[in-house]
Amino acid sequence: MPLTVLAPSAGRSSRFGGMRPKWMLIAPDGRLMLDMALDTVRPLNPDRIIVGILREHEDRYQAREGIRRALGGEVEVVVLDKPTGGPAETVDHMISQAGVTGPIAIKDNDSWFRLPTPWEGGNVVAGADLRDHPGVTEVGAKSFVVANQHGLVERIVEKSVVSNIIGVGAYFFEQAEQFQAAFRRVRDLGGAEIFVSHVITQAIFDGALFRAALVADYVDVGTAAAWMAFRKNRRSFFLDLDGVVFRNHGEFFPPYWGDPEEPIEANIAALRALQAEGAQFVFVTARPERMRAVVEAALREQGLTWHALVMGCHHAQRVIVNDYAPSNPYPASLALNLERNGANLGDLLG
Repeated sequence: MPLTVLAPSAGRSSRFGGMRPKWMLIAPDGRLMLDMALDTVRPLNPDRIIVGILREHEDRYQAREGIRRALGGEVEVVVLDKPTGGPAETVDHMISQAGVTGPIAIKDNDSWFRLPTPWEGGNVVAGADLRDHPGVTEVGAKSFVVANQHGLVERIVEKSVVSNIIGVGAYFFEQAEQFQAAFRRVRDLGGAEIFVSHVITQAIFDGALFRAALVADYVDVGTAAAWMAFRKNRRSFFLDLDGVVFRNHGEFFPPYWGDPEEPIEANIAALRALQAEGAQFVFVTARPERMRAVVEAALREQGLTWHALVMGCHHAQRVIVNDYAPSNPYPASLALNLERNGANLGDLLG
């Protein structure tokens, strides 16, 4: 079924002070936050993906070129000359400027998740049950979906805890015209910032039916704190081998390089836990290149993976130098000193 995805990205990102607009932020894997958010809707094979940005961000950051470099020709870009009165008004302008008709999906750029089933038409609100997502923070800033026993949405309430289901940032409308008609009725009533939830509630009042769809694997990075927590779980660790992962061996005195490895079990358990959360490991060692296959086999045996294994490092102090900025705040690098063969790596990392 034809579908147009609209990704309104024309907000000021006020909760990300000192940084670029949040959709431009770079994730640990090198992708834009916007790119990761669009992963939610890519399995639907939309006919069009349209991103709406502000003129001031285009002028200051060359935003369109950044989107082209990140996403190629996958998306269209609509530039809004001035800030709107909220995300719903941004969507209204995007529909008009891009000539959108037919079914639409509106996707926020600060969350991603897995939809329960392929979208097959109809009006849908994606939500997450807080009982299944205990790690969600800033609950009071969410929208809450009130649905009946048949899964039909009765209303959506902003920033007031009235149910256990929160909106997660994906909304489907049968027709773009349906969205615009409901939005304009809300706008004509006057008042504060208009969210997509207000438009849905108006559409329901006008007789439309919306189904609530509960998602899986929900990731919310809607605040600077949530974004930093997401990044923290995916830190890069530069780890010595001897005395940290395995008990220290040497070239000239026993125990020798090449002897059976002696895993430091507590430290390896701490590393496996980090690995499960998305951390990246770079192992460094003074062992020579000729021992690479032996070292790799020993690491695999312990269930560890790595981004790189650097052999032949100097047997001397190791120094990490990294830059910092609001998007990668101070301290952007840390150094931990573990007593040789110490088994308290997990305590130090904590």
